[in-house]
Amino acid sequence: MKINFNKVQSFRGVDIYEQANKLAYAYETPHAAADADGAPNSYSPSDIGKPCSAPHVGLDCLQNAGYRGTSWWNEVLVPDKADPSTAFVQTSGPGKGFFLSMTALRKGDLYSASTYVDATTFPYVVIPTGFPASYSNCAKQGDVGYATYLASGAATAFIVADAGGGPKAQLGEASIALFAAIGFPNANPRTGAGLPTGDIQYILFPGSGKSINPIWPRTNADIQNQVTYLLQNTPGIEYQGNQLLAASVTLQPRVAQKGKSKLPQRGAGVKKRKSQTGKRASKKASSKRTLRKKAPTKKLPRKKAR
Repeated sequence: MKINFNKVQSFRGVDIYEQANKLAYAYETPHAAADADGAPNSYSPSDIGKPCSAPHVGLDCLQNAGYRGTSWWNEVLVPDKADPSTAFVQTSGPGKGFFLSMTALRKGDLYSASTYVDATTFPYVVIPTGFPASYSNCAKQGDVGYATYLASGAATAFIVADAGGGPKAQLGEASIALFAAIGFPNANPRTGAGLPTGDIQYILFPGSGKSINPIWPRTNADIQNQVTYLLQNTPGIEYQGNQLLAASVTLQPRVAQKGKSKLPQRGAGVKKRKSQTGKRASKKASSKRTLRKKAPTKKLPRKKAR
């Protein structure tokens, strides 16, 4: 599968590539942060005051939710009905005894866990603070996309379900379930352990959520079917076969071949690299890039995780 997009801008060091008709955009990033929000057991009252390095009952550290001591914790945790200065504790269900954390994508009763997108069940991505203002074609809550871990080619469909992170937030934050789907089942949102060390490529389809009613709740199978359809029918994406999982994805030059390519030739591409300090190496190149996915073969060396 080959994806032929044009570079349009960068966001906090990550290049953004756009489909010619603005039907999709893509980026690759080595930054990875796991989000537990929406999971019934994401935050526990038993963990109040604990440093993030200490063992926890909840999946995540309450410091990451801003609880307590910040003015924004109630954007992450549902406030208590009787005392809005404290967080609501669930009284029934699988999250009984845990605080109830929210996701930006939601529908239903504020005090029901089923209203939110469970980070342990649904692969989802987080739109970082500042990105919608920086990139006008940014995907919105309920839109869908496709993520591939470049070192192995493991991939998954996902939904856009959360937002935020503050003024320094980066592209690359995603749910625990997304990292599990690409081969990292032990991604820890509290400590950062168990996360990928190499680039992940994300393709997003802005406006794709508008065609779904209701926009939430949905099933993983439903999301996967929609993403498969979009991969097959978006100009500039050459989707091969019926498989959602890709073998490998790289950014590299595309050589035009007469009579063989049905896609418009929009320019050459270039591999992205990181320097020894972990920052991406700068490159002087054309603003047009080709995202290319190779078919699986035993003879091709896999990119090593960095």
